[in-house]
Amino acid sequence: MDAFYEEDERIVGHAADPYHRNDIRKSSRHLVVMDGVRRIADTTRPIVLYESGFAPRWYVPRQDIEESALIPVEGQTFCPYKGLASYYDIGERKRAAWSYLQAWPEVAHVSNFVSF
Repeated sequence: MDAFYEEDERIVGHAADPYHRNDIRKSSRHLVVMDGVRRIADTTRPIVLYESGFAPRWYVPRQDIEESALIPVEGQTFCPYKGLASYYDIGERKRAAWSYLQAWPEVAHVSNFVSF
């Protein structure tokens, strides 16, 4: 077997657990991300992703991020629930941030947001 299928549709990666949940909520919390004394992100409109088995993950709109602080790195990881994640270094911190540039439709709200 060289691929997974759900009915007639080929799926990317491995099959997803049908009991796994991803819930996304908008928030008005004031969220600040710092790298030492450098402010990387400052927002009052983050979203939070609650995913089965993981701590809540906060995502920041790109408009509220100092983009010059994000250094794209090679390689991506695959999540059967969210899609392909791209990573960024921040200063000396390797893969300190990630983004789903085109998240799966079920979690489309995190598309092009960044988490740290």
